[in-house]
Amino acid sequence: MNGALGDAAQRRGKAQVDQRLDLKALRLAVHGWWLGNPLVYEPGVADLCAVAYKLASAGAVSGALIVGGARDTDDTPRGDSATHHDQLQAVLILRTAVSPAQIGQATAAAIAEMASTALGLSCAVQQQWNVVVRDARPPRSPARLCHIAVSKRQDVTFLGLRLALEPLWATAKEGNQLAGSLLARADWREVFLARTLHALDVRLQTLLMAGTDAG
Repeated sequence: MNGALGDAAQRRGKAQVDQRLDLKALRLAVHGWWLGNPLVYEPGVADLCAVAYKLASAGAVSGALIVGGARDTDDTPRGDSATHHDQLQAVLILRTAVSPAQIGQATAAAIAEMASTALGLSCAVQQQWNVVVRDARPPRSPARLCHIAVSKRQDVTFLGLRLALEPLWATAKEGNQLAGSLLARADWREVFLARTLHALDVRLQTLLMAGTDAG
């Protein structure tokens, strides 16, 4: 493991003790974008959907993001390390007439494309909807990078994202320079989440414009 990645691994170990995100860095990264504004951070809340439902009922605008840490769950793939707690969980509030199925498909495609171009990962979309990394080392191959869940209550769509960060470390250890460069940053979790939101922002805006034109 090179020096930069070794230093990043040490920071990662510290982050497992203090998993709070740098809100200032995250807000700066999504400034001016639709998704992520406003941003609500709930690191100690297990059920982010409940928070999202409450905020939506209170009139939260479309694009509002609730983000927090995610604990290990029974459906989280296990690997050969004890770091499967490295996850980010987020829920977006969307007020749109676009169907949940279209939003789920667009989100999966956007995340897979972002991971491929920005992080050098070979990704595929499986089932409804899991973005997996195909070139992660065994026995985590393919390893799930993101699980997407979409639900709708009345006129509000809730887009849930569970981002698993372990595949980034696995590919960086194998020599993936793009992933290694990201992980060498102190704010790599914030940057990874911001890149995900940017990719979704562009894809969903395109989807919304297409729906408007069709109408």
